[in-house]
Amino acid sequence: MLEGRSFDDGHKMLKGLREAHPEYDKEIRNLQAHYFMKEAEIKGKSENIDKADEYFEQALILNQDLKSEIENKKRSLVQHYFDMAKNDAIEKPNLNRIHRYYEYLKKCEQKWDMNIEEKINKEKAETMRVAGVTLAGKGEMNDVVEAMNQSSELGGKIAAGEWNELCASGIKPENIDKIEFLYDQIKDACEKAVKLEEEHGGYKGNLGILLAVTSGSEKDTEGNHLTGAMEYLKEFQNWSTDENLKRQIGEWIEKMSKYKYPINDKKREQIKDIFYSN
Repeated sequence: MLEGRSFDDGHKMLKGLREAHPEYDKEIRNLQAHYFMKEAEIKGKSENIDKADEYFEQALILNQDLKSEIENKKRSLVQHYFDMAKNDAIEKPNLNRIHRYYEYLKKCEQKWDMNIEEKINKEKAETMRVAGVTLAGKGEMNDVVEAMNQSSELGGKIAAGEWNELCASGIKPENIDKIEFLYDQIKDACEKAVKLEEEHGGYKGNLGILLAVTSGSEKDTEGNHLTGAMEYLKEFQNWSTDENLKRQIGEWIEKMSKYKYPINDKKREQIKDIFYSN
């Protein structure tokens, strides 16, 4: 009877039936209530929480016996957005979309008094951490930094290896032109990795490379990046058990030792070539 009709047309038809057949008022009211409830689910999943709330209320007015079922559907809608955010973080992170999902969850919490604020913050921290790790693997540095910082601010537990993945992504050849722009965030990630696992020479090696390729730049305010880089790389060399890698690191250090301050743009490009030339 209602199939193929728009929601407004179906609503008008049911309203007309109630007026024309008062003897079936209870039955038609029940049909109307279910009709509103179904549309509320559709609107909710279509990111229109306000309209979903309105239609759930209309359904309840029409049939109070649906209260329990409506509450279940509200909880189902909330879970839908938790799941959408998680799936987005794993498959193809879009931080604006993830933020939007959590804004919908906050709206659900406020409208339906669901007491899920703590869960929202906890889940968002973990979701942003996962998104950051996924994005780091893709080398999308701007979004990685935002995701990791958001997670950390919300109390997310980010492991040393995950901070290092952000650090390592920041010093990849394809990101070298952006390294000074994102230096503070990349350095913060490198240092957090080192702080969490102080004995891990590989993490120190990445921090050393970051310092080396920014030697003499505006970020090298105290003129000590080159010295610091060689110290970290020496620790990396001592830690490594790979003889070929140890030899390569030694060659890096030897080449770097030939440079003295002041380091201009030309010298800095030559230092970058130590690590990135084929």
